[in-house]
Amino acid sequence: MMNETMKALVYQGPGRYELTDVPVPEIKKPTDVIAKVTLAAICTSDIHQVRGEIPAVPYPRTQGHEFCAEVVETGSAVKKLKVGDRCMVLPGTFCGQCVMCQSGRFSFCQDGGIFGSIGSNEGCHAEYIRIPQADYTMFPIPPGLTEEDVILLPDMLATAWFGITNANLQEGQSIAVIGVGPVGQCTCLLAKKAFGAKQVIAIDTLQYRLDLAQKEGNADIIINPAQDNVKQ
Repeated sequence: MMNETMKALVYQGPGRYELTDVPVPEIKKPTDVIAKVTLAAICTSDIHQVRGEIPAVPYPRTQGHEFCAEVVETGSAVKKLKVGDRCMVLPGTFCGQCVMCQSGRFSFCQDGGIFGSIGSNEGCHAEYIRIPQADYTMFPIPPGLTEEDVILLPDMLATAWFGITNANLQEGQSIAVIGVGPVGQCTCLLAKKAFGAKQVIAIDTLQYRLDLAQKEGNADIIINPAQDNVKQ
């Protein structure tokens, strides 16, 4: 049996957050799951949020939306998941039934929200989390893979894919990726190995990021404006 309280990293307003005790979440709707967080990441938007740069976020609010979790309790209407399933989790929830979901605009779900941010969902920087619409939000991790193998897929890799498709990159074309942090690394990888880019040009002022992109075979040319003569 779980304790009544748990540790959570809670946003308390611009410039203020703390590790504190909060109630362990409970099932609210039949489509909910309660899950134990097994791995979580920090998104740049979490940092913007703590700085007060996303004023639409209410507080206090448990932070975080990039994570994996293990199912510990299921609502009566959950069909695809069972206790003990290790899952990767989408950064936000969507119902799959409303007009927006049916038209493919899941980010605008009329009954959804980003974990730990806009909407009503508390975040993943805690021991446990309530996951609404769990059948549409959680995906069991395939056997042989770990949380570390999949944690980038729902947000960082998906963001990279979104950017490349918006750029309409075609096989055999060249692409420049400005900024090769985690999302930029994913962009270089996808452009080279999934979209068939002829040449990937990685641009960043942090040399270790450029070196990593080149070492992994995902960047053909690296440019550091802080060191290189860009005009040449």
